Amino acid sequence: MCATRINPIFIFELFYNGNLVRMKPKKLNLAVVAGNLLEWYEFSLYGFMASIFAKVFFPAEKSLTGLMIVFAAYAVSFSMRPIGGLIIGYLGDQYGRKRVLLISIIALTALTIGIGILPSYASIGILAPIFLIILRLMQGAFISSEYVGATVYQTEMNAHRPGFYAAFVQSSTFVGGLLASLSVLFITWFFSNETILNGAWRIPYLLAGVFAAIIFLMRLKLPDIKQQKNKTIGLLETWKTIFRNQKIKLLQAIFIPSAATVSVYYFIYQLSYLVTFLKVSLSISLIIMVASKLILFISLPFFAHFGDRIGHKRFLISSLIVLMLFAYPVFYLMTQPIILDLIIGQVLFALLVSPYLSLNMAYVTQLFSPQNRLTASTSTINLSIAIFGATTPLISLFLVKITHLPIMPLAYFLGTCLLSLSAILLN
Repeated sequence: MCATRINPIFIFELFYNGNLVRMKPKKLNLAVVAGNLLEWYEFSLYGFMASIFAKVFFPAEKSLTGLMIVFAAYAVSFSMRPIGGLIIGYLGDQYGRKRVLLISIIALTALTIGIGILPSYASIGILAPIFLIILRLMQGAFISSEYVGATVYQTEMNAHRPGFYAAFVQSSTFVGGLLASLSVLFITWFFSNETILNGAWRIPYLLAGVFAAIIFLMRLKLPDIKQQKNKTIGLLETWKTIFRNQKIKLLQAIFIPSAATVSVYYFIYQLSYLVTFLKVSLSISLIIMVASKLILFISLPFFAHFGDRIGHKRFLISSLIVLMLFAYPVFYLMTQPIILDLIIGQVLFALLVSPYLSLNMAYVTQLFSPQNRLTASTSTINLSIAIFGATTPLISLFLVKITHLPIMPLAYFLGTCLLSLSAILLN
C-alpha cells in the first residue's frame, strides 16, 4: 500500500507566500506589532524579576551587590544587539522585510523557552549564570532587528501616516512591559516567595514561548514590501557606501534615540529602586508601573498623530525642550517615600516622555534611503540602545550608591536629552 507523502516545506512555502489566507489590514498591523510586544515583554520581565534572579542565578551575601550583578548581566546582553542588527538588517534590505520579522520571532520562541527551563544556581552552580548570559547574548543578536524591523515595515506600508503607525510599534513596547508587570504581579499574588524561587518564576517565560509560536504563524501571512532593488553587494561594501555618503545621519541615528531609550529603561530601574531603597512592596510597585505603562500605551498614537501633521522634526524638538524643563520636579516626586508622590511622579513622567517616544523611531529610520534603511537603522539604533538604554539601571544604581542622592539619575537623563536635541539640530 502506497501512502501519499506530504512535503512540509511545500506547505511552509504556501503560508510564507500568502497563498492560503490574505490578512485584513487590522490583523496585518497586529501581526507586525505583536512580535515587538513579546520582545519587550521578555526583556522587561528580566528587569522586573531582578530581585528574584539575584537569588536564583546570582547568589550574593549582600542584596544590593546581587542586584548590581543582575543589572550588569542585563547590560551585557545588549552588547550583541548592534552586531545582530548589522547582519540581520542587511538581510532585510537584500531579501525583504518579512524575512527579518520571521527570523526574529523564531529566535524569540526558542531562546525564551530556553531561559524558562534553565536550572538554578542551586542545581548546577556557576553554570546557571553563565548559561543565562549566553542565552541573553544570543537573544540580543537575533531580536535586535525586531524593534527596528517592525518600525520600518510600518512606515513603508503606511507612507501617508508613518509616525502614527510606527507609534503602535512603540506603544507595543509598553504593552509588553505592562504584561510583564502583570505576570510578575500574578505570581507574587498566587505563590509564596519560596514557591517562586523554586520554579514559579518560570511560568511567564514558558507562556511567552507559546505566544511567540502563534505570532510566527500570523507573520507567515504578511505581505512583503515591494521595493526597488540594487545589484546585490556584500555587507562590507554596503557599509562602506553608507559610511562614505551618510556619516552625519549615522551619528544622528545613534544619538537621537538616546533620550528615548533612557526613558524606557528608567522604568525598570525605578521598580527596583522602590523595592530596594524605599521598601515599597513589590505588589504596590508593580501597580504603579502598570499605571505608567497604560498611560504610555494610550498616549503614543495620540501624540504621533499630531506629529505627522505639524512635522516630525519640529515636534521632537518641542518635546525635548518641555521634557528638560519639567524633569527636575518629576524626578523629585519619584524619589519620595510617599506613595501618592510616587504615583503622581510616575504618571507625570510617562506623560512627559510620551511625545518624544511617539515619533523618534519613525524619524530616525526615515533618515536613510529604502535600499539600505534596515542595514543602517538596525545597527545604529541598537548601538544606541546598548550604550544608553541597557546601561540605565546600572548607571542609575551606581550614581545613587556613590552620591547617596536618590535624584542623581536625573543628571544622566538630562545629559541624554541634550545629546538627542543636538543630534536633531544637526540635520
